[in-house]
Amino acid sequence: MTLFDNIAIRGVVTAVPSYADECNQAEYAQIMGEKRLKKHIRYTGIERRRVVMDEQKTSDLANDAVRVLLQKTLWNADSVDILILITQAQDMLLPATAMFVHRAFPFKKDMLVFDINLGCSGYTTGLQTVAGLLQNFGNRAILIVGDIRKYNPEWKETGEWEEYLTDWLLLGSGISATAIEKTDGHKMYGMQFVDGSGCMDIYKEYGHLSRMNGDAVFSFAINTVTDSVRQFMKDIHITDKDVDYYIFHQAQKLILDNIRDILEIPEEKILVSYRDFGNTSGASIPLTMCANRGQLGDGGRVLMCGFGVGLSWSAVYTNLVKDTYLKLIDSDHIYSYRQV
Repeated sequence: MTLFDNIAIRGVVTAVPSYADECNQAEYAQIMGEKRLKKHIRYTGIERRRVVMDEQKTSDLANDAVRVLLQKTLWNADSVDILILITQAQDMLLPATAMFVHRAFPFKKDMLVFDINLGCSGYTTGLQTVAGLLQNFGNRAILIVGDIRKYNPEWKETGEWEEYLTDWLLLGSGISATAIEKTDGHKMYGMQFVDGSGCMDIYKEYGHLSRMNGDAVFSFAINTVTDSVRQFMKDIHITDKDVDYYIFHQAQKLILDNIRDILEIPEEKILVSYRDFGNTSGASIPLTMCANRGQLGDGGRVLMCGFGVGLSWSAVYTNLVKDTYLKLIDSDHIYSYRQV
């Protein structure tokens, strides 16, 4: 457990592509079978996801999220000291995708800018990474987290189309930007764990589909993750009465229902977004914040937990400042790499 006694979240914006792909389509039922498709939707709870249908890239959504974030926090770009982008869907192998975001705004040159390759635990791990860096470098940071899923019709011509479709109906696109500031009197508690022995439980090789050991991942989520959250709450001396909202990685309905039952979380305290946005990897926690902005408008004490590929899992407990700007925006903007 780590305590940062001077870190506050000042704003959260999440950008998603405008196209909402419905899961219950005749085309998908024809490939999977109607009964299997209905079972998939019932277990995952995912009815639609936002997906990229053109040349839009991770940095495009990131740029729009950062633009709105700077506007609503009234931050000047040159006041930001750290810019970190956490994704598994980099624009290119090099340079880091964060560099394209840096180029799109009048950020200063004497700042930290880099990518981190991490998935579903990316947001809570990223908050702690930024909080640690701010202890010795600067006062303001922007954390960008998320992945995009792009429609690829060529998979229809391969023998992997049915397997591709199973992933396609689970995963969605979303990129979130969070403003974080060093401020006395605002506490943030964090925990961070990793188990490399499970690194092949979720993996993706170049040129191939992602692979997942479903049974192992399910067991990990409902056992290891819940045990750690329970211990985390004990370590920082809080109970359910000290938490206004729980925000978990939006893996799927079946996993979240089990986590809620095991931890005995009141249903009204757990925020979700998977029905309309699917599993959006590292962006799922901030996206859920934005999708539930009506409840979070007055701030509140939140416990966030991300878990997944790695295997890695982490949690953060903090108080959202009243009037923290939470916004979900549709974006089809495509920035040029040669001219911004």
